[in-house]
Amino acid sequence: GCKSPRLTVEGRVFKVLNFTGEDGSVVNISPISIEILIHKEDEGINRYQFILNKDNIEIRLSVNEGYNKEAVFAKVKDVIQEFLADNKIKEMDIVLAEDSPRVGKNGKFQQVYQNY
Repeated sequence: GCKSPRLTVEGRVFKVLNFTGEDGSVVNISPISIEILIHKEDEGINRYQFILNKDNIEIRLSVNEGYNKEAVFAKVKDVIQEFLADNKIKEMDIVLAEDSPRVGKNGKFQQVYQNY
């Protein structure tokens, strides 16, 4: 038998986002990629959530004082659309949610998640 000590790996687990590619294939994207993308455009963003639904992408957005929510959303929407195109992901509607970012039922705040 193996004389090496047995290791148990512990840590955070995250699920990849499953987008539909332009050719109908599944395109897996790490949530961290989305977080980095949005953080590049974070001027004015207080808190956000990117929610991948079956038929659209929903953005919940809270902006800092002095910033216009719709203007900040327009910038975020543009970078997301560019990201989708660069990764050959089928075009999706990107909508600004009426709801503010919120904590999930599990008591944790998720910035990026898939809702199906």
